Amino acid sequence: MLKTILWWLLVAFLIFFIVSAPGEAARIVRATGENAGDWFTTAANAFTTFFSRLV
Repeated sequence: MLKTILWWLLVAFLIFFIVSAPGEAARIVRATGENAGDWFTTAANAFTTFFSRLV
């Protein structure tokens, strides 16, 4: 029950944030996506290096 209430509060907060400050919300999502992309690139390069040195 508490978990459901917390999820609805989170959804309500996100909707409120997007409606009240759409530019700031877009900037945060864009920055998060760029950081995730950098992390995946770094991880892929690390795995490539690891497997190439095994051979």
